[in-house]
Amino acid sequence: MARLELYSRRDGIVQKQSGLNWGFSNGNVCIDDACIAITNSFIINNPGFFPLAERTINVLWDDNTEMSCSIEGTQIINETTYPKQLTSASDKSVIGVYLRRRMGIPSGQEIVMADLDNYGRRDVEIISIGNNKYTIDFSV
Repeated sequence: MARLELYSRRDGIVQKQSGLNWGFSNGNVCIDDACIAITNSFIINNPGFFPLAERTINVLWDDNTEMSCSIEGTQIINETTYPKQLTSASDKSVIGVYLRRRMGIPSGQEIVMADLDNYGRRDVEIISIGNNKYTIDFSV
């Protein structure tokens, strides 16, 4: 089991235009678009956890929600290219709507640290069960 933080540990906040609030960026996005960062420290502490190439994976959440997700983006660590985020495949707002619903936050609302704290989680636990299948626990 590994953990992915839902906020920036470096800044101590939920990012305003990336991560859970990706939809608030200036790019070609929808308001609920979201992703979960795959940080350098996660990769260093969990080598080989995710495929290196961009790929679609299947995720089963703790509430039995099934979601097709993408491992995407690039970051270079020790001369190897790794993915930098996990998001819903095809429509990046699926994961944003899902996480907001779980936390009781209306669609289109910015997520802040108080929302994570009120929900009772600042991270998700993720387990690779093989064949590009993963489970994610976001229960409190």
